[in-house]
Amino acid sequence: MEFIGIEENDPLIKISKKADTFPQKLYLLLSYKEFAEIIRWKDHGFCFEIIQKRRLIKEIMPKLFHRKFFFLKFFYFHKN
Repeated sequence: MEFIGIEENDPLIKISKKADTFPQKLYLLLSYKEFAEIIRWKDHGFCFEIIQKRRLIKEIMPKLFHRKFFFLKFFYFHKN
């Protein structure tokens, strides 16, 4: 099927297959430039920022974190 090739190139699927824990998945997510308009490292590199919270919730979190409580806990981070 043609869809198999598309899935294999999807960075979210690659992240899901490579990482098991929340910190590992988050670190890999932040390393992909494709997601920099949604979530990225701050310039100094000590923390990250969420630029488009709705896109993160709707497009990324359900694919990476299949259990709702993971991304509910994630959004208790407060933006300064």
